[in-house]
Amino acid sequence: MATISKQAGHYLEASAYLDQYFQLEPGDEESKKEKAIVRYLTALKERTEDHFKDADEGLAHLLEGDWGWEKGHMCRLDLYFQYGKIAELKQIYERTALEVEGKRIMGEKILRAIHLTNEFQNTIPQVQTSLSDVETGWRSILKKYWPIMFGIPVLMWTLYETAVLSHSAGESKRILFTFVMFILGLAVLMLFLFNMGRIGKKPNANKDRINEDPKKD
Repeated sequence: MATISKQAGHYLEASAYLDQYFQLEPGDEESKKEKAIVRYLTALKERTEDHFKDADEGLAHLLEGDWGWEKGHMCRLDLYFQYGKIAELKQIYERTALEVEGKRIMGEKILRAIHLTNEFQNTIPQVQTSLSDVETGWRSILKKYWPIMFGIPVLMWTLYETAVLSHSAGESKRILFTFVMFILGLAVLMLFLFNMGRIGKKPNANKDRINEDPKKD
């Protein structure tokens, strides 16, 4: 019944069922751990200081008897994190790792987990949150590469037309269109190179501004 109540999120009921069970089997260590986890889940759900203290005391008491119980350490870490008290837990584990030889390895392991948790909390992922960002990206690409994006289709069309006319017109027309195609291709290439050169100059300009600022100060 305790397991069913826990799975349904009725943690107070699960705790009551476990208390009844302990009257029959007071030495069941695994069920005591289950009771500590239920108290931890209750604290996360109720969000009160009394429930926090109750869950922390239950986990700390069992960890004293079984310091290798890693799930208990992780539950305690999450409990302090959810209540914004991760700095307090760090001090607790630092003292334990330094003062108690037999608890040093696990203490250092949890301290590393605390460090990673702090890094995750303080680092905000950079994500794209609006369609306007996507539109801006496409506009930027079109602005940078419009000569080659529009020039190549025109060049291919001219090549096709030249090939068609070369079969239906005289030699002079074929030469004329070949020359036009060459000039058009050269113009597209020059526009592309000019545009790429203009883009490449922008970062240098920004660097110059950055370098000038300290001199002005």
